Amino acid sequence: DYVRLYLPDGDEILHQRFLSLESSYEDKLMKENGRAFDGARESMEQLRSAGYRLAICSNSSERYIRLVLTTIGLIDLVDEIQPLLPGMLKTQTLDLLLQRIKPEKAVMVGDRVFDQEAARENKIPFIGCAYGYNPEEMAGSDRIVTHAGQLYSAVTELIG
Repeated sequence: DYVRLYLPDGDEILHQRFLSLESSYEDKLMKENGRAFDGARESMEQLRSAGYRLAICSNSSERYIRLVLTTIGLIDLVDEIQPLLPGMLKTQTLDLLLQRIKPEKAVMVGDRVFDQEAARENKIPFIGCAYGYNPEEMAGSDRIVTHAGQLYSAVTELIG
């Protein structure tokens, strides 16, 4: 969608060229500069040790999700990946993920209003990451964390 915003008069060929070039720069820069938020790995390891399954439900492609997780060194801690699917909203892809893994309890962690909406629509608690890219969108979260190291305690407070 963003390519149409940047190049509104471009045709499909120009859009694909832009996306290809953008992707090559993104891959290079991510490998050079990408890293997990401080405390993320430790929180995820605590959750896994306590028996929680960890899943990613993203508005990105599976290729991109795997690239990011591998680059920031967290791919080994993720049990399930649910990418965005054509014609679906995050509320729908979260529902697909929940139907597939059938957890006794679940909580959504995110930094965007789309994450919060998906949690609400699927009737699960939401932890808003104010250390993320959109802290102003986290109002109304069931819990707000300001550091990734707080995720374990927030999850256990909400779902035990």
